[in-house]
Amino acid sequence: MTHTDANDATLPDLARDVAQHLGPQWSVDPSTSGQRDRPQGLCGPDGARLLVGFDDWVRARRVEIWGTYPDRIGLDYRITRHEITLSRARGAQVIARDIHRRLLPVYLPDLRTAQGHVIRRAQEKQARAHTAARIGAALPGAMLIEDNARGHLTCDIRLDLPADSWGTIHLDHDGQKANVTFYRVPADALVRMIAALGDSGV
Repeated sequence: MTHTDANDATLPDLARDVAQHLGPQWSVDPSTSGQRDRPQGLCGPDGARLLVGFDDWVRARRVEIWGTYPDRIGLDYRITRHEITLSRARGAQVIARDIHRRLLPVYLPDLRTAQGHVIRRAQEKQARAHTAARIGAALPGAMLIEDNARGHLTCDIRLDLPADSWGTIHLDHDGQKANVTFYRVPADALVRMIAALGDSGV
């Protein structure tokens, strides 16, 4: 591709050419393919995914490429966003070469870290759900509120209490420990709840 062609090509054209120069394991993400007014996704081996866009969409003289992480895990765990910026006129072959040389060596290790967080978070969620199910069996009125981003699950047990009382059981991470808060719970209701939770094996 000549410099003139690079300047005239649309972003989807450029992303397709960059993917070809990156190698046979790379392709354009079909969810972004052909949409000229948004960054284009490039999918690579082992879950790698890059976005290609213009750093200035009015002049579109420079191309920005950055690595992404699954399930917004990079924001939750503050994993560094890795990016490079090049002149659009340099063409797809040079852009692909710089991705291999400058971006992938720093992005891929952090991608593996992010993928590890995703797996661990899914395992913790499953463990929390198991504990919450046991609480729900003991306290049928419990309302379960999952916060996937923070890795928390709250059991609101107001429906199992008198009208002027409330209580929560807060499960953190893998659900093996809990913080319990009660307000104005009658002693007989508290004894019944403790007994029910004990019978359930919680």
